[in-house]
Amino acid sequence: MSSFADYKLGCGTYRVMIQKRCGESFVCEAKFSKLTYNRILNDISEAEIKIPMRGTCCECLANVNPWEHELAIFRNDELVWVGPIVDMEFDMVNEVAKINAKDLLTWADHRLVELADTEYDPDSTDLGDAYQWLLSQAYCKDPWCMTWSIDTLGVPIERYYPAFDKTGGEIGGGQYPIIGDELRKLSDAGVDYTVIGRHLWGGGVAVTNPIASGVTLMDKHFRAAPTISVAGSRMTNRVVSVGGQGGVTGWNNDQTAIYPQVTGPILPSALDGTQQRFGLLESLSQNDLYDEIDTTELPNPIAQEGYNKYKLLSQPFVYITGGTLTQDTPMSFQDSLIPGGIISIAIETTCRALTDDVMRLTEINVSADAEDEIISITLTPVGAEGLL
Repeated sequence: MSSFADYKLGCGTYRVMIQKRCGESFVCEAKFSKLTYNRILNDISEAEIKIPMRGTCCECLANVNPWEHELAIFRNDELVWVGPIVDMEFDMVNEVAKINAKDLLTWADHRLVELADTEYDPDSTDLGDAYQWLLSQAYCKDPWCMTWSIDTLGVPIERYYPAFDKTGGEIGGGQYPIIGDELRKLSDAGVDYTVIGRHLWGGGVAVTNPIASGVTLMDKHFRAAPTISVAGSRMTNRVVSVGGQGGVTGWNNDQTAIYPQVTGPILPSALDGTQQRFGLLESLSQNDLYDEIDTTELPNPIAQEGYNKYKLLSQPFVYITGGTLTQDTPMSFQDSLIPGGIISIAIETTCRALTDDVMRLTEINVSADAEDEIISITLTPVGAEGLL
């Protein structure tokens, strides 16, 4: 079995195919002049190609339509990105065609929760199971040829979707939320997901997919230095975390958790170390997915959310963007350059050096043409879903 030390990012050579939905058949190869695409954690990734409108390209594009066709990107003959075409533009002055596509999960933004017979109202369900149920509801109406794996997360939530009923020949009742919006809510509550090719990895991505744990990126692995940002606009060092909907009487005591805990009114003498150093920065964290949870019993998701937010944001939020990777970067494009991976950073050629800082890979951006491939990354503190 290869170790990460054996991996090299290498140089990518690209081919882009336009194909029928689900990859049933190739329509043509897109002879692009410029290609950009990304991989992203907890969001829908995008791709764009620009094609000179000369030669036989018009014959290829004449009958291509959004949603009917997909863009499939191959790096060194391996499928690295695929998704439906959503927009096309033909610039007749500059003789350039532009095609935009989104990854396969974008189909969930065009499907409704629509229950005809049986409502969805478990007394309590796991966060990962609720995500899988919603995804299945979107997929069963009209499959888009994607597989997925979702971890059970051990986080109980309450979620209710009523069924509609037919009365007098007309449909009444129900809620009909957009499934993509519901999936994003569950992501905010703790589900991590990323789409690679035709598969969605969900839940504990680092467990279900081989991720680049143990990799250390150093100055020599960047052919263009990254940007190190230190953000304080979202800092908080006292978090009040609540569940449910609240109301005119406020939240019930058993629906509220405060971190760090205090036994009385906040006074200067009671401030902890971070509060004294940076000043008192209070915040409210509300999540209506968590309902009827007793925060006096541990573990529970409300208290955990407050604790996580405090640990993540009680110090300045340091993140890394850009930074073009070299061909010798000790990572495999297919196996380890995947959002969700944990990576060590040791960068010294900057006035704010990072020494063995452990960070999380949240986005990969790729740009390629006939001469070069540029791969840049975004790294955030462990625990962050992305840039705050």
